[in-house]
Amino acid sequence: MKTRALTGEDLERALPALAALRTDVFPAFACLYARSPGYERRYLSDFSAAQESFIVAAETEPGDIAGCAPGSALSGHHAGFQGPRVQARFPLSSPFCLGEPVLRPACVARGSGMPC
Repeated sequence: MKTRALTGEDLERALPALAALRTDVFPAFACLYARSPGYERRYLSDFSAAQESFIVAAETEPGDIAGCAPGSALSGHHAGFQGPRVQARFPLSSPFCLGEPVLRPACVARGSGMPC
């Protein structure tokens, strides 16, 4: 597998595959709720529109997305996370928020460079 940061047009093109990945994997975890591809696509689109955001994709050799991890600065969105930091006068531009990392089960423990 290889990893790369997705931004801009690359990210827009990858949204359907990223949404499908998250929708396929999340139901296996009791702490996460079942989400629809439409919800995931909107969530990822909103997330990626925020300033200083990106999504790291793990891709198989043929280029299929097997995993992802979204990340961004707290400034510009994540209002629920901003409140306590604003009250503590903590600058929102410095913390970095990582979303839920996701990897297809067949790829877990195979390591970088191994096909899924």
